[in-house]
Amino acid sequence: MRVVLRDKELDLAFLRPVDKPVAALPAVDAAAARPTPIDPVIVLQRLPEIAGWQGTALFYAVQAVVERPRTFYILTGGQIGAPVFDVRGRFLGVVLRFRNEADAANAPAIVIPANEIREVAKQAN
Repeated sequence: MRVVLRDKELDLAFLRPVDKPVAALPAVDAAAARPTPIDPVIVLQRLPEIAGWQGTALFYAVQAVVERPRTFYILTGGQIGAPVFDVRGRFLGVVLRFRNEADAANAPAIVIPANEIREVAKQAN
């Protein structure tokens, strides 16, 4: 993989395979699904090393949808970099940071919405 675009404001990097894939790669539809407060969401992440980095799906809840200065969602938890889906399987965004870095294990997570990621990704083509 090689980095084709970095967005420092959103703290995102976009990667492209160095060698062309033999078959088409699966993709997630970044349609603009939007949660509301108290909606349940599914966060895909990995368990710690002691559990062999096993992939897992955890349920959290949307605490708030913040509109200004930019739209983002606050969840009750989730690992940085983890994709977030609604219960219908629609991609909502990615966990980018915690409100309280000092207590990240117990801090609510901030999610950048899928539509913002999609807009930045257009620049990577």
